[in-house]
Amino acid sequence: MNELFEIAGGTVLGREHLRLGKNNQDAFAFKVVDDYAVMAIVCDGCSAGAHTEVGAKLGASIAIESLFSNLAEWGIDGENVYVRFFWDRLRERILSRVSYAARSMNGEFKRTIGDYFLFTMLGTLILPEVTVIFSIGDGVIDINGRLIEIGPFPNNQPPYLSYSLLDQSITGFSPDELRFTVHSVTPTDEVQTVLIGTDGVMDLSRAFPLNQFWENDLYFKNPDAVRRRLALINKESVKIDWEKGEVNREGGLLPDDTTLVVIRRKKIGGEGNGDIC
Repeated sequence: MNELFEIAGGTVLGREHLRLGKNNQDAFAFKVVDDYAVMAIVCDGCSAGAHTEVGAKLGASIAIESLFSNLAEWGIDGENVYVRFFWDRLRERILSRVSYAARSMNGEFKRTIGDYFLFTMLGTLILPEVTVIFSIGDGVIDINGRLIEIGPFPNNQPPYLSYSLLDQSITGFSPDELRFTVHSVTPTDEVQTVLIGTDGVMDLSRAFPLNQFWENDLYFKNPDAVRRRLALINKESVKIDWEKGEVNREGGLLPDDTTLVVIRRKKIGGEGNGDIC
């Protein structure tokens, strides 16, 4: 798959989290395995959790390795993604490692889950035959320039994977609501671009054309270019009103933490646009 696709990603702290002194609670991870697969995950930690940026980062990494283990067990036959147990097995692998991490920490298990391990998860898996988008929780998808928003959920309370480790009376979510949802299965030979992002990408899409992320070559040449662009969009601006003697500050355009991973089919010949604009 290295010969067919290239991948880039980045994340930035949201304006409101900066104002409140919070950390960036988003995270992402991706992996390209030769001619085998392309895997990418974005996670969004629960704002109410004290340190869910920790769980989001661990969760993204755990999900990638669990997905790789799933493929090692099941193979890369595209038919496997249609089998419910494939996704349930992936969920079990992730939860097993999250549970182990939580129980290894010094604290009461339920509190540890709430403080550290509540995060949404949105992923893509590109196999030779098919490309799949899957999630537990909210997020944003763009396939071949078609934007899809997952959520928002009632009362802005999405399901979190780690709720499966707690009693249903506490979470309010049924077991079926805490299983992976497959949103799209597309023949890979029809896929030109895929973008997955946390829910902050919806605000980004209103301020900035998302197609820039897959049309601009620099994002794939410089591993920090996506983050730098997001940081520039979210930079505070200062304007001085000389007549009134006032300094006016305007916050960035992204109120929530914003994270995206973009994948595009490699170009055959020709030079692309190299400007960040």
